[in-house]
Amino acid sequence: MEFKKVVQYRQSIRAFKDEQIPDNFVSEILECGMKAPIGKGEYNRYTLLVLQGDKLKTFQKMLIAKTGHDETYNSPLLILVMAIILRPELDYQNTGCILENMCLEATNLTYGSTYLWSVARILQENKDLKNYLGIDENTTVLGGVTIGKPTDEYKFIDKEHKIKVIYQ
Repeated sequence: MEFKKVVQYRQSIRAFKDEQIPDNFVSEILECGMKAPIGKGEYNRYTLLVLQGDKLKTFQKMLIAKTGHDETYNSPLLILVMAIILRPELDYQNTGCILENMCLEATNLTYGSTYLWSVARILQENKDLKNYLGIDENTTVLGGVTIGKPTDEYKFIDKEHKIKVIYQ
């Protein structure tokens, strides 16, 4: 898909079909995340945790038990970005770059996605959830993304979002 169309179609999706994403597409999405610009080039400090299938379904049930609802929107794929925090502001900025690259590639492959902060926050507050996922106590989940086929057909959205621009 042409880049400008990818940007135009990119939107948060919160309702997914119960369809697994083929492994080759998951690999392409992960590869785009790994190509994100990272401050100081410290790629080795970050880890991507991929959840799908039975492991994800169990995690989703655990989230519902903790919060009363599924923060992953019943998606078939959840990718978490983790690191041992050294520079909080930079680590969160880097995470945003990684996540957005994956969201853009998901859109390119006609999958929907949603950036998640809530799951990262819940994991930091619940050691049993972190333990279930095998996340070390010194590691922080900085953010995540849900990815899957939208329940509704993708529609071209003529985005009219306006952000103030000041030229000097």
